[in-house]
Amino acid sequence: MPKYDPNSPDTYAIAAKMIKFGGSFVSSLGSLFYSADPVNKLKIVTTWENYFDDYANDFGKENYFNSLPQKEQEEILGLREVASSFISYEK
Repeated sequence: MPKYDPNSPDTYAIAAKMIKFGGSFVSSLGSLFYSADPVNKLKIVTTWENYFDDYANDFGKENYFNSLPQKEQEEILGLREVASSFISYEK
């Protein structure tokens, strides 16, 4: 069992924090988490657990994403759409 449950709202909130405050790699990783299918979400939280640890610090019980102002939530969701366009591919 991974340290971070890929289906947990807290893990999604950590990914949102990564998008908002991370450098280019960590921000992209957070966006990819939002766009990934369940198998790849698990791979992301397992492989890059250290980054989730970094952004989980001071996280507490607050749902970070929902605590953001509406405009910032929309900005993060927009980043998710951008990330989706980069990882689109044909099978």
